[in-house]
Amino acid sequence: GEGLERRKVFVGGTDARDRFELVEHFSQFGDVQDVEVLRERDHKTPRGFAFVTFQHAAAAARLLAQPITTLGSSRMEAKICLDPKETP
Repeated sequence: GEGLERRKVFVGGTDARDRFELVEHFSQFGDVQDVEVLRERDHKTPRGFAFVTFQHAAAAARLLAQPITTLGSSRMEAKICLDPKETP
């Protein structure tokens, strides 16, 4: 199977976008398996970044090939998630 590390992408600049909006946005690159929006300790305030996990490594590679995407006023940048178990 395709390793999680090749399917999971760190995305910065997500602002207050919710999980649904991000799934919809990143589906243009391929099937999204999961989006994890990171929040502050109060569990409410978004920290402005997220992890996007695609079904296939090819979709993650497509996003990383053009890492800057825009959703409304949010300019987001995708980066390789070096250790999928570790949260930066």
